[in-house]
This record gives sequence, structure tokens and C-alpha cells, in this order.
Amino acid sequence: MTRLVAGILVALLVTLTNGCELGEDDEMAPKPTRTVTKSPASRVPTRVPTGEGDVSPSSVVWAQESTLHFGTSQVDVAPLRIDSFVVVPGGVYFVSRSELWFTDLSRVRATGLMGVTRVSTTREADALRVDLATGPDAVYAYDLGTGESIPPAQAVPAADADLRGTTRQVVLPPGGAVEARRGPGRYGLVGGDGGQLVVYDTVTRKRVPLKGVVGSRFKLVRWQGGNMFFGVALDEDRNPVAVMSCNLSRRSCTKVGEPDPDRSLVFESAA
Repeated sequence: MTRLVAGILVALLVTLTNGCELGEDDEMAPKPTRTVTKSPASRVPTRVPTGEGDVSPSSVVWAQESTLHFGTSQVDVAPLRIDSFVVVPGGVYFVSRSELWFTDLSRVRATGLMGVTRVSTTREADALRVDLATGPDAVYAYDLGTGESIPPAQAVPAADADLRGTTRQVVLPPGGAVEARRGPGRYGLVGGDGGQLVVYDTVTRKRVPLKGVVGSRFKLVRWQGGNMFFGVALDEDRNPVAVMSCNLSRRSCTKVGEPDPDRSLVFESAA
């Protein structure tokens, strides 16, 4: 009996000893460190891609979902979509689901910029400005000649007047005063905010007749220099009919494309 009890006690002691070797007492063991892993924060790049595509701020560019139209040509950037964009010399920067991308019309490249709330260019389109959602001071800028980062203060975004002209009241015979938008050259236009398109000479105040105008109303997108502009022709209910470019030297307008009425229409806009 004594030998049996002694054997049991020895076996029990060995078991407990082995258990102590394999683990630590709960009260003596250090508490596990709780690590909260955030989604990898995207490092703001010091450089963005640039290109030499056949496109510039004077080009007619518009988008519908994943399709980017430039002139009478187009490229599809699916599975991405185009929520907003800016045209620069050699390419287009566009935002897709808050991420900024670049295309030179032959390929699409990521910029590494996430959480984008706004993208814009300077009046001369020589610098890119990107606003992020991380705070009011989360603004970054890039030289479009080199793609290198520059101080945001050097990239003052273009205003609506830089793209669409300054607004003013003008008197065009035989009517009275009307609101017009004056372009960077000799011409201005009335009706560029959804009214009937009327172009006038700012020196003589005479109306300029145009051939090829379609639609009943017109929405100006931007001037393309002193003698050209483009926008979207609208019907009486203000539905898009066609994207239209006008050359005042030739006194004519050309239908560049017909938007799909079932897809949202996106144009470049100023800051």
C-alpha cells in the first residue's frame, strides 16, 4: 500500500513538473500585447506619371462611366470608371472611386494617391493639384513637366472663369442687356449656361452667325483659345443631344459625338 501511494505521488509530481516546463502560470505570464492593425496607409508619392499622348487642355475631352472620349476617338479604362478628370499636356488624370489614375491614351497607370476628393490643374495646366480626404491641409501638388512634387502654393487651381470665360452683362442689338461669357480673345457668347447659343464680337457687339449648330440650348464646357470653344448641345428639356465644338474663324460648329442618354456625362470642371 505504501509503495503504491508512493508511486502515485511520484507520477503526479512528474506530471506537474512537466506541465510547469511546458507553460507558465497565468498570473506570472506577461499579458499579450494587443496590436491594432490599420489598413496600410498609402504613402503620398513624390512623383506622378506623365506622358506624351496626343491630347492637351485644348482638346475636346469627355467621359461616360469607363469610356474616355477625346475628339472623335475613345479609350475604355474598365474596370475603372471616370468620376472626374483633368486634361493636361500628354494625358488625362482621372479619379476612380477616390483613387487617382493617369492615362496617356495608350495605357493606364496608378499614381498611388488614394482618398482623393478633388483634382485640378493650374490655369496654364503646368501643375497638378490633388486634395485628399485626410484633412483640410492634405493638399499635394506636382510639376507636370517632370512629375515631381512641388509646394502646393505653387499650384493655384484654375477657376471657372479660366475655363469658361468671365461673366458680364452686355447689350446686343436689337435686344437689351443679357448675361454673357467673354472668351480669352475677341469673342463672347450668350446662352452658355443652358440657354440659346449666341456668339458675338466684343468689339463691334455684332452677332456672329454659325453653321452646324445642333440642339436648342447649349452648355459651355471651356474655351479652347480665343477662337474656339466646346460644350454640349441640349434639347428643350436640357437633355444632352451632342458634344459640339465651334470654330469662330470658320464660323461653324461640328458635332464631335453623341452621348449615351443612359449614362452620366462627365466633363472637366474647374476647382
